[in-house]
Amino acid sequence: MLAMDVNDNAHCLDNALPARFSRASSLLQGIEDEFERATHRARSMPQPFIFRTVDLDGQTLRTAVRP
Repeated sequence: MLAMDVNDNAHCLDNALPARFSRASSLLQGIEDEFERATHRARSMPQPFIFRTVDLDGQTLRTAVRP
């Protein structure tokens, strides 16, 4: 009886695994797609400043300049 319950449970889990993997894969793909869209939007936005770095005798000076 116990062995049959274990086998039934294992069979149910085995059948559910592909659906769960597919769902997890779809969610991960959605996250990756959204990240790519957000990255593209951020790169295509105009930048308010250009940063220039100047090294003066071992000291680094970073200035913001309007384009």
